[in-house]
Amino acid sequence: MTDESLLVSIGRPRLVQLGLDVPVGLDDPEHRLYGRLNARFGDAAHGRYNALVRRLVSFERAFRAIPDLKERLEVNAVEEATSG
Repeated sequence: MTDESLLVSIGRPRLVQLGLDVPVGLDDPEHRLYGRLNARFGDAAHGRYNALVRRLVSFERAFRAIPDLKERLEVNAVEEATSG
């Protein structure tokens, strides 16, 4: 489990709604992420948590704003899978 995997789990409902194929999320990702951050950063955990969530929201907005991004991601995934 990583901070990133917990962040994706937090955003999973919205990411799936946007059409991304996201694996089943982890349980209680908000509290688990905050706990991990708190263990490392103490009082600064709240600010770091909020910064990560803002980054997730920014990605969601950017993805929604670029209509052909999903298609480009799918093409890249197919190209990577077939090259080699």
